[in-house]
Order: sequence, then structure tokens, then C-alpha cells
Amino acid sequence: MFRRVLDRCHELGYEPVIGIECEFYLLDPETHKPLFSGYHIFNSVRNTWVPAIERIVDQMREFGHRHHHGQLRIRRFPMEINYTPGSGMAGPDRAFSFKNGVKEIARREGLLASFMSKPFADSAGCGSHTHMSLVRLDGGKNAMADDGAEAGLSTVGRQFIAGQLRHAPSTYALRLRR
Repeated sequence: MFRRVLDRCHELGYEPVIGIECEFYLLDPETHKPLFSGYHIFNSVRNTWVPAIERIVDQMREFGHRHHHGQLRIRRFPMEINYTPGSGMAGPDRAFSFKNGVKEIARREGLLASFMSKPFADSAGCGSHTHMSLVRLDGGKNAMADDGAEAGLSTVGRQFIAGQLRHAPSTYALRLRR
């Protein structure tokens, strides 16, 4: 499906750039309970407490996910790792390979990685924040920015945001209705 969207973007003269921040829990594989409990706002001690976390960062960097140790952060449990956005098909491909890589590294470390949106009723859920922008195929300039425009957004940028808002409900697999 993304290939069709990508082809349409190219027809219009744009290249999408996508970066995804994935949040996940590391769990005990037998009890399925998180390794840490409660909320941990910017608690960097947790970043190195479990060797698997450093291995995930190091091995995913070797795989091609460029991130810095400062970007491995635990704002609350779950963990969130950011990595460099990719243009075209690279953005979604990186997200897919990242999730699979984290799960495999965790398994090798005797842990279970869960990206479930809300695995525990009494804890924070896991999100996947998607950052998107457009660059022009002719020259690679940011198509969404215009320094002289209101809020610094070009006409294309405002149209892009309007399209996101208009179609937002269709991006959810499940919606609550009142």
C-alpha cells in the first residue's frame, strides 16, 4: 500500500521522509511482567541496568539504525528509541526491521519485547510516533517550509496537515464510538 502512496508522491514531485519513534516493554518471558514498575521520567539509570538495552542500541546501530545513546530514553516505562528518518520506502522499512530486530535481540537475551499498545491496564501504553515531511524531488528542498508564511508553513505544508486531519479517523484500526 505504501508503494502506491510513494508512487503518487513522486508523480506530484515529492519524496516523503518518515521517522518513527517506537516504544516497547521488555518483559520477563515467563511471567510477562515488565522488568521495571511504575513511571520513570527520564531515568537514565534504566538505560544500562539491563544489558539487553545496550545490546539493542549497539546492534541496531550496526544494522543501520543511526541513533545516539542520548536518544535511548525512558520517559516512562515503556522504552522509546528514536532513529534517523528515511526517505521513500526506507522509513517504513526501518520501522519494520527495527521492531523485528528488537524482538530478536530481546529473545536472545532471555527477554520478551512487546510493542502492544496497552499491555497493562495500570501502566503506560506503547506508542509509535510517526514524523513525516515532504521534500521536492527537484533539488531536495523542504516542501513544507516557507519562512515568510504564517507559522513557517508553505501552502503544501498546510495542505499536507489538512489531509492528515481529514483522514486521521481512517488510520485507526479500532475506534470507540459514543
